[in-house]
This record gives sequence, C-alpha cells and structure tokens, in this order.
Amino acid sequence: HFRFFSSHSANNNKTYIALCKTSLRPVFQVLHEPLIDEDPVFITTCTERELRKRKKRKFSLWVRQCTSTGFICQISVHLKEGQGTDGLATLKNKPQLHSLVAKQLCQNISGKNAIIFTGPSITSLSLFTEFSKQDIYCCGLLSTRKSDCTGLPQNMLVCGSTPVQRGQSRIMMKGTMSLISWYNKGHFRFLTNAYSPTKKGLIIKRKSGEIPCPLAVEAFAAHLSYICKYDDKYSKYFIFHKPNKTWQQVFWLSISIAINNAYILYKMSDAYTAKRYSRAQFGERLVRELLDLDDCSPTQ
Repeated sequence: HFRFFSSHSANNNKTYIALCKTSLRPVFQVLHEPLIDEDPVFITTCTERELRKRKKRKFSLWVRQCTSTGFICQISVHLKEGQGTDGLATLKNKPQLHSLVAKQLCQNISGKNAIIFTGPSITSLSLFTEFSKQDIYCCGLLSTRKSDCTGLPQNMLVCGSTPVQRGQSRIMMKGTMSLISWYNKGHFRFLTNAYSPTKKGLIIKRKSGEIPCPLAVEAFAAHLSYICKYDDKYSKYFIFHKPNKTWQQVFWLSISIAINNAYILYKMSDAYTAKRYSRAQFGERLVRELLDLDDCSPTQ
C-alpha cells in the first residue's frame, strides 16, 4: 500500500537514482511522439504539442530521445487499427499499447543508469514497477483521463475541497516509488522512482518568479522543455512530398530523423569546429554528395 509522506518531512534521505549509487553519469531520455508538422510554431507546453499533432496520419510514431543532445535513439511505428477516421484516436487511447511501445523502446537500456521521462499515456504504476526491476528509472506525468491509474490511491487523484497554495505538494510512497501531487494553478501529478521526495526544486516563471516544487517536477519540466525546443527547431526539416502510401510516409520520416541525427553528431564532432554548417546547409551538402556532384559546397 502507498503511505502518506509529508512534503515537509526531510528526515528520510533514501537514495533513489543510480547516480547516487554509482559513479556513472545518468542518461536522461524521453519517450514521446515527435512533432510532425509542415509549418511548426514555437511549442510551449506538452498539451499544445499533443493538440497540434496531425490527425490524418494512419500510423503512430514513438521515439526514445536523449534530452541533452536531441539524438533520437530508437523509433517505434504502429499502424492505425480498424477503419474510419477515428482509428488513430482509438489507437492513442490504449494504455496497454503505449505500455508495449515503452517496453520496446527501452528493451536495450536495462542497467545503463537511464532515467526515462514519460507522458500521461505511458505513465503507470505497473510499467514503472517492471522498469524498476530492470534498473530503469522513471519520472512520468499522470492524468486521470489518459493514464492507467490502477493501483494508485484515489485520494491522490482527486482534487480536495481544501484550498491549496501555489507550489504546495503532497507525496505518497510505496517502496522507492513516489506519487506526487503538486499545485500550480491546477493539480499536476507525477509518478517517479528516480528522485527522492525530500529533494526540493524550483520552477521559474517570467511573471510569477520562483515556484517551489519537488525535484522530480523540476527535472520533468526541464527535460521536456528541451524536447519541445528540438521539435521547434528540427521538425521543419522533415521530408514531406504528400505520399499516398503509409509506408512511404514512414520511410521519409525515418530518413528525416536519420538526417537530423547525423547533424547532431556533426555538431558534436571536431568537424563542426572547423566548418560550421547550419541544418539547412548540412542537408544541402548531404544531397550534393549523395548525387555525386562536383561542387559539394552548400549555397549561402
């Protein structure tokens, strides 16, 4: 059973993340659906990102992505089930499928000191418990509408009648698993086995200033914001030529991801120090070299 843990009880100093157990640096990665759009605008929240995803696609594309570089480590593609326009929507509302996708994306990172951040459709107690047995650490946002909340205490999933101050949090624990309810103009709930509930963090807002929060909340916001910036910067380079076949769409999106990954590796190499190409210039030079053109220098 979960037991209540006051956010003010700082005497419990259990170690939750592998960084505290070993000298290895943790690897931070996110499981999510990348933004696929022809004319992206700046993305500010995960909710807006979900609303802007294309509904016409006949497949669901999931990735495991590094939050420090933007490198996409692995992709998983699932075709739409059933007929009709609501097929993809039905597909996206299946927690069992999302749990399966998460397991496929994380099957090769067991014991590698990885901390995985997940959205509401993936976050669940059963999945995180299974990942814990594989030494995979998790931090996920919960939603009573989208998440599989089986096994979680109901009193933490509902909004109480007592007024709550901004930045206030409640925490319940089960072993090394923590269920966090944090208030910031609304209740936000997180499930994690990667961060100690005693550790404090801050969310910095331009107008509101510093808002206190558990460290897990700060980490989730920081790493997801990087992915949003990646989507804003690189999604416009996805290759689109209006293919009619689903396999063609998947093929060109996979090629686009591979080229973006290549550019990220280029920026991390010594070659970038010698010659700094923009993403557009890098793509142009790549095409020229593939076509075996004499002059491979990109235009300005």
